[in-house]
Amino acid sequence: LQRKHVNTRLSSYTPNFMVALSVLITIRLLSAVYNLVADCDETYNYWEPTHYLMYGYGFQTWEYSPIYGIRSYSYIALHAFVGKIVSLFLGDNKIAVFYAIRAFLGTFCAFSEAVFYCGALKKFGPNIAKLCLLLMAFSSGMFIASTAYLPSTFSMYGVMLAFGCWFGDRLTWAVTMAAFSCIGGWPFTGIVFAPMGLDILYKRGIMRFTWWSVLSLVYFLLPAVLIDFVYYKKWTVCVWNIFWYNATANQESGSQLFGVEPWTFYVKNLFVNFNVVCVFAVPAILLVLIFVKYDENLRRLKRIQVIVYLAAPYLWMCFMFYLPHKEERFLFVIYPLICLCASISMILLVHLLVSILSALGSGERTRTFTKRIFIVTVVIVFVTLSASRAVSLTKNYGTASEVYKHLSSNELQNVPASETKDPINICVGKEWYRFPSNFFLPSERFQLRFVKSAFGGQLPQPFAKENGTSRIPTGFNNLNKEETDRYVDINECDYMVDLDLPHQAEQRYCTDTEHWTTLAMLPFLDAEHSTSSFYRAFYFPGSSDLYNAYGQYCLLKRK
Repeated sequence: LQRKHVNTRLSSYTPNFMVALSVLITIRLLSAVYNLVADCDETYNYWEPTHYLMYGYGFQTWEYSPIYGIRSYSYIALHAFVGKIVSLFLGDNKIAVFYAIRAFLGTFCAFSEAVFYCGALKKFGPNIAKLCLLLMAFSSGMFIASTAYLPSTFSMYGVMLAFGCWFGDRLTWAVTMAAFSCIGGWPFTGIVFAPMGLDILYKRGIMRFTWWSVLSLVYFLLPAVLIDFVYYKKWTVCVWNIFWYNATANQESGSQLFGVEPWTFYVKNLFVNFNVVCVFAVPAILLVLIFVKYDENLRRLKRIQVIVYLAAPYLWMCFMFYLPHKEERFLFVIYPLICLCASISMILLVHLLVSILSALGSGERTRTFTKRIFIVTVVIVFVTLSASRAVSLTKNYGTASEVYKHLSSNELQNVPASETKDPINICVGKEWYRFPSNFFLPSERFQLRFVKSAFGGQLPQPFAKENGTSRIPTGFNNLNKEETDRYVDINECDYMVDLDLPHQAEQRYCTDTEHWTTLAMLPFLDAEHSTSSFYRAFYFPGSSDLYNAYGQYCLLKRK
């Protein structure tokens, strides 16, 4: 095709930083309210230690034992500090404090996204940047990742800040934010920054790059080590500990003990969280190599430059495909880069389509109509499926947290303070991993307890009351072996929270009316007996209910 000068501008309006930030904050605050605590690591490795630092009690996992020390208290202390500040205004309402910390995460994410958007605007032009902003704002993947209390989410913030600075040619800040991402969040994110590091090394030379890197390490690593010394009462570098733990893993140790998945796990994950957008993201580099000449902003850059800018998500996916242990949260760090790659692909395809129509002699009106129809159709499908995914998660799985809210705000508030039994035990069996944290129990008087279920791995145990972060606890191992001292007898339980499924092999507490009174019962998806994976992943009124089966999430009280 012979390239002609044709108008491929999508719209005349380009949001500035403050407009983008305002829109993103609104959407991220919705995530803070409606997003689920979908990962038991989020509860027991992050919310529970935060609760301990704030209120003096909570659950400890083996990763926080001073013997292993693979979790840093610097990350926890930041959130506990935010929680302490907001609790000055919210008082004893711990659920409100929980959501206030989430609002902080959502606001920080929105700021990072706005920086990333402005960097993309400078480097790739308004068409690509505006489309990227729209995809980030309405992606169900970003909705989930933006307010999750996980190191991979924190690293995602750092990726957006670093890449935004890199695209905006603020290279010193780019290196600083890369260190922030790796040390403050997840050290493995260094793979994502490899292309950026090589580019800055080439542009500024080895001396400047090394100096900036050393300073950045001092900025973030030194405070992290000092904070961990305060809590662990020994010198340790948690960033190194977690790297070494995973680097030396084998079949008998390491993350593989917690399950392995085939490579298709990530393919399915990307589709449900980005739907049609992930299809456009995959060939971005190939489309740049072939069609870069059609975009006036990309034409200013050499092909190799654009490839370096887009290489990070491909490197990360190769690394993630290689690792046997796979989890959805491992992909959080590249979610904004997926949106950028998809935006570039879509804009290049629009340019190609317009150029074809121009070569065929189509008029300006036809070309304008066609490019808008293409973009609008893709965006409508994307936003519809993204909203459907978010609604599906809330409708199908959100009742677990609703049960705990009801327990905390209604049932436990009515327990007389004069009651002699202390503590009052709220028990869970197979549903231990859906406990949203002690923020959903009013006070230390109410204790979560575990009863034996089919789960045969290691459960957390309460922090010691005195010197809990530095005392070496008994009954922990790094091999995920069951520790039976975690369990209490069912007769010690005052309340029980359980999911009742008609086909389950385990004891059905919800049907045991001789010993239990039902206080609340809400529908919860029975994934195994739902007949359509599509309608299970996406919710469509009137259709999904025909294919989905539901059990009951129950709150029970001992008679």
